[in-house]
This record gives sequence, structure tokens and C-alpha cells, in this order.
Amino acid sequence: MRFISAFLSFFMVSSIALPQELTSSVYECHFANSLITTPSVRMKDYFDTQKGQRVGKVDLLENENVIESTPTLVFQIPLWDQQILVQIWHAQDLRVDAQLSLSGKNSVFYAVYHKGSLQQDLFCSTLSN
Repeated sequence: MRFISAFLSFFMVSSIALPQELTSSVYECHFANSLITTPSVRMKDYFDTQKGQRVGKVDLLENENVIESTPTLVFQIPLWDQQILVQIWHAQDLRVDAQLSLSGKNSVFYAVYHKGSLQQDLFCSTLSN
């Protein structure tokens, strides 16, 4: 019985996650505590069929010019009881954590930018989905 429930749980998660795997998204974020609005972050994620997983890129921008671009892996963790999806852009020295709605209606959301010992809140909006 345990095997059947585990299989059904896996099938449900896979069937819900599969349509999202092939989508790509672009987000624009601004540092929440910054008085000057010029530094910003652009995040992209998509499913890489060659790697068989979600990957992405986090760009640090100054006046819309890319200062730093970091390729990342993108992890998605659904929390069904809270109806949110935790999405994490992760590289060796960079991480961005975001909480998105499982409904897919994420025109704006908050995230946290981690780089070395720096940790700053971001206010993000969806550019494309």
C-alpha cells in the first residue's frame, strides 16, 4: 500500500510539474531597501533539455547595463499546504530565493538575494512567462 501511495504522489507531482518544465520566465527585481533605484536584478529560468533540469541566469544591472551575469541551477519546491512554490536560483557564490504562488499568478513577488555575506530583499515583477 505504501508503494502505491508513493507512486500516486510522484505521478501527481510529475504531471503538475511537467507543463511548467518547458516554460521559461523572466523577472525584473529591484532592491527593496535601496534609495537609489539604478541597481537591479534580472532573473531568467528555463528547462534545459540537454541537462534535463531547470537552469537560469541572474544578471546584476546598473542603469540597465549588465555588470555581472551568473549562470545558475533553478530548483522548484512546491509547498502544497501553503499553496506556494519556492524557487531558488543557485550558483556557487550566489543564491536568490523566491516564493511564488502555485496558481501561476505571480505578477509581483518578493525574493531574497544572497551574495557572499550580503543578503538583501528584492521586489520582483514578471516580465514574461
